[in-house]
Amino acid sequence: MLRRQLAVFFVLACASSSGVLAYPTPTPRVSEKEFDLYVDVYAAMQKDRDLTIDMAVARHGMTVEEFRRLEQRIQHDPRLVDRVRKELLKHAKSVDVWVPPTPERSLP
Repeated sequence: MLRRQLAVFFVLACASSSGVLAYPTPTPRVSEKEFDLYVDVYAAMQKDRDLTIDMAVARHGMTVEEFRRLEQRIQHDPRLVDRVRKELLKHAKSVDVWVPPTPERSLP
């Protein structure tokens, strides 16, 4: 019995030292300012299809790597992901990318 407990302890100790059983560190909270910045970057790219991620984040004084870390933090919170979707959908509806023809103004 003691031998079995020691064997289990040894396996757990080896696994945790290799990171297999390591506990994840909590994801830092995303501030409202960070959330707004994230949405602004994607909204700018929705509005200007030629805008690259590099150019969009540079306008906010960020690198792409910093932006991707913020994106990962947002993606760890389903509520924030939902908020982003709603904000970008609202923004997309407000951007006139294409105006459908109306009865008064039909396509040839």
